[in-house]
Amino acid sequence: MDHIRYHQVDKYEIEEALSGKGYERKIPKKRYIILGDSHGRIPLVIFDLIRSSDYELISAYDAPDKMKKLYKRRIKK
Repeated sequence: MDHIRYHQVDKYEIEEALSGKGYERKIPKKRYIILGDSHGRIPLVIFDLIRSSDYELISAYDAPDKMKKLYKRRIKK
């Protein structure tokens, strides 16, 4: 969690981003990225898949502009 605090993302922001509409994409090594909205902030959250429904939080930070645009195109039509 120190890595996430370094990026100044709070736990509630991650939970909020994951609880609403989100954009999810699988990336290599059984990892997933999820983009979600948290009061206008769009954090990019990275998880490792442990088991079919268990995940380990790897990192969370403000999504780069390119990813924000992707999120807005896919979710906020």
